[in-house]
Order: sequence, then structure tokens, then C-alpha cells
Amino acid sequence: MGDREGMIRALQELLALRPNAGELCAKLGLLLNDRALLERAAKLGSREPRIYRMLADFARAEKRPKDAIEVYRKYHLLDPGDAESHFALAELTGDPSEYALAWSLLQPGDRKIRIRILIWRKDFEAAIALLKEEKDWETLVDVLFELKRFEEAAKLPLTVRQKALVAYHLRRFEEAVTLLRKLDRQDPAIRTALGDSLFALGRWREAEEYASPELKKHIDGTYGPESSGDVQFLNGPQDRQMGASARYRMALGQPSWVRMGLQARDLEGQIEALSDERSETIEQADVGVHVLLFSALKLSAGGGGWHSDSGSEAGGSAEIEVRQETWNIALSGVFNDPWADTIRTAVLGATRHAAQLRSFVAAVPQRLLLSGSIEGLRYESHQDLDLGLDGEQLSEMRARARVEFRLLSGEGKAGQYFYDLALRNESVVESHLGISAQADYSRLTGSDEMLAFTQLAPETEMITFGPTAGLANGTWGVTGSLFVGLDPARDLPFGKLYGGSAGLILIPTDGWRITSLFDYVSESRSTIKGATWTATVGLNYNF
Repeated sequence: MGDREGMIRALQELLALRPNAGELCAKLGLLLNDRALLERAAKLGSREPRIYRMLADFARAEKRPKDAIEVYRKYHLLDPGDAESHFALAELTGDPSEYALAWSLLQPGDRKIRIRILIWRKDFEAAIALLKEEKDWETLVDVLFELKRFEEAAKLPLTVRQKALVAYHLRRFEEAVTLLRKLDRQDPAIRTALGDSLFALGRWREAEEYASPELKKHIDGTYGPESSGDVQFLNGPQDRQMGASARYRMALGQPSWVRMGLQARDLEGQIEALSDERSETIEQADVGVHVLLFSALKLSAGGGGWHSDSGSEAGGSAEIEVRQETWNIALSGVFNDPWADTIRTAVLGATRHAAQLRSFVAAVPQRLLLSGSIEGLRYESHQDLDLGLDGEQLSEMRARARVEFRLLSGEGKAGQYFYDLALRNESVVESHLGISAQADYSRLTGSDEMLAFTQLAPETEMITFGPTAGLANGTWGVTGSLFVGLDPARDLPFGKLYGGSAGLILIPTDGWRITSLFDYVSESRSTIKGATWTATVGLNYNF
């Protein structure tokens, strides 16, 4: 101790005599850990490597990356063999050559730097093996988080923060909320997780305080007031239709909301059985209440009525849906809905009762998408038309299965956060390029007279496949698909059944969405032989 103090005094005396001696400044600065002396030594051109290493470390700790990079490079001119400083420079610059040089200089005991370089190289399994040997559980869990291996991470010793995030990612939202509330809620990751967890539990009013910008849009889109409307045109071999609808949604309380809707349709066309051209107007109104019982369970029920030139009825609907991040299943039903597929069904004043089971599964998210449905329907005529059709009935069974494989999948999306959908088909456009295959089956049984009058196909077996594509950037999106196939039940060989669709979504502001769709099919299920096209334009507004 005495020798060190004597050396310090001697150096101080020499420095008083030679104030511009860089090496004296360097030696005294290193002994005293005096930053001012170290900076003075560097300014005077000292060749002592250690001063540059210390100054570089100071700059890095103070988040002055440009200064740190400059001083690390000066240090390496004097001492090029230090692995740790080359690794520090690599992290600052992202230069692969610096990572490679740091790796080549590592000694057998330099395990922590070796692990970090392995992580940078994305050689996660090698890094995980070393972390387990080191028993560095905190870093290991962070690596597993990056790999989204949350179930594996849950089995390891965890910090409170990590426990909270594991619970969040494993969708144990009640546990996540309890733990997240104990942490620093100014931490962006904690705020996001807390907001998402509260929203998933249906506690959206509490979630608003912590919501990320994306979640805020999600909350506004799901529970905020929204109005929507659309206009649709259909043209078939003997049918022309024009329809318009408007809807309004508002929250009743947490977590329930109500939707009100109005719809009007004009149908006209040739009816062979009557040897006449007819037209029909149908007006419909409905109100539905939706309740989110749990984070994944939604119940809906509603009622309303309709009036047409050929009759009027009161009707209703109900649905139960279980929805998770990558799949959903729903059972829904309607009764006394107007049967308005064509002018020939509309003039019967016919009612439609239906029950449907449907499901969607992202088997490989953003790559392999599966969907299917099965539906039972019953139709009843309420007009005689001097043909003895009053009270006649038809039953129909429909089934659909679809698989889509996306060869390319991007991050771009457009149209999300609007949930009172005026347009249900392709309401959200995602950037992708893929191929799809679809099978549709339907069979009508019952009154032969009613079947002959409506001119619907008793059975269809449509099998189609073709490309799908979408491109979106958040404020706009375009989508398109083509298909070709066959229908053995209607004697349509391969190539005689074909069609496609195109869509455009525009988001001029966060509150507005404009959607347009066009569909074409050479032989539709609901019309007599011939092509049918449908064009739809819709508008959504979030208040």
C-alpha cells in the first residue's frame, strides 16, 4: 500500500513538472481510475492501450455508440488480441467480421461471450447447451422466449418478470394479470402484456389504460360504436338483384354489445313456370346481442322480422362460438329468414330455417389454413301461385371443406380492426401467394313441384383448385383468386367450372374502411345453367 501511495506521489510530482507528458497522465490515471487524466492522456497521444479500453467502456455504458466505436478501434490498433473488446465492437456495429474475430480469439474459459456469439449466429441449440452447463437460467429463459418455447421455459427457475410473461404467452391470463401488476408498469413489454391479458379476459375498460396502439385499435374495433353499410349487385342467367344494408353497433357494458341492422333487396328475373318476368322487394330489420362470457367463448342471440311483396315473418338467430388464436368452432342457427337466393324462391314468400357448424384451423400459422362447415336447411313456401305450392317444403344439406397452402407469406395486412363487417368475404387482406383446393357438396330433397319451380340443382359436387394472392401495406390491400374444377353431379367436366374473385380494401384513416369485391363463377350453385357475377361495395366507420 505504501509503495502504491509513494508511486502516486512521485507521478504527481513529475506530472507537475511535465504537464504534457501523455505517458505520465496515463500511468497516474490508471492508478487513480481518474477519467479526466485518462482523457488527457489520450488527447496527448499516449500509446498505453488500457486507457482506450477504459474510455471505450465508459462511452458504451453512457450510450454514446459513435464515441465508443471510435475509441475501441484506437484500442485495437494498439492491442488487437482482446476477444471481449472485439465482441463489444461487434455488438455496436453489427459487423460480422468483428464477431468472427472475437470468436477466433476466445479462450476456453470465455463461455459467456461464446454463448452470446452463438445467439447472434442463431445457433440457439448450441447456446442452450452451454447455458444449461453454466446454469445461467435467466439468459436461457430469454433465449427460449425468443424461440417461443414458453412451455419449456416454464419448467426452469424463473424471475417474477419471466413467470408473468410465461403465464401471458401460455394464455393463463388470470395468473398473468396477478403477476404483471407486481412489476414496473412503465416497462413497455409489461404494459403490453398486461393490456393484452386484461382484454383477453373481457376486461377491456381496464385494458385501455395499458393498451398498445395496436390493442387500442382492437378495442375500439371490437367494442366501440361502429356503423357499416354495403351495396351489392348480382347478375345471373335469369336473375338480377340489387341489395343494400346498414348496421350500427354499440357496447352495452363490459363485455357485451348490441348490433342493429336494416337490409333491403330488389330481385327480378324470368320465371319459366309462370311464363312471366317478376320482381320482388324484401325489407328486413334485426337486433342482436353479443356477450363474451370468457376470453374465448362468445354467445349471440337476436331477433327481427322481414316484409316482402309475397309475405312477412318474424325471425331470429343464435350462435355460440369458441375462438382461440389459431382456430375456432361455431354453431349457429336462424329461423324464419327470407329465402331470397333467386327471384324464383323470393316470389314464394318462402322462409328458411338453418343450422350450421363451422370451423377454421391455422394448422401452420400463415402457411397451412383449413376450414370446413356442414349445414342443414329447410325451406317452406307460403304462396300458392295457382300451382299448389303453398306449404310445400324442401330440405337441403350442404358441406364444404377447404385447404389453402401459402407458398409465400408476408407481414402486410389491411382491413383489420373493423369487426361489424359489411363484407364477410376477405374482410382482411394479408400479403401472400398460395394455392387452394375446395370441395362443396349440396343435396336438395322434398317437394318435386317446388324443386321444379325454383330450378335449383338437386345435387352438386363441386371440386375446385387454383391460386390465391394478396398484397397489403396497412392502408390498402388487394386480393385475388382463380379456380378451375368440375361438378360430376351436374355433368360438368373438368374445365367447365371456373371463376375467380378480386378485392380492394382502402383505409384512408384509422376510422374508415372502404371495401370492394367482385366474384365470377361460370356455373353457380343457386342459378340455372350459366355464369353469375356479384359486385359488392362496403363502407365501415369506427366512431
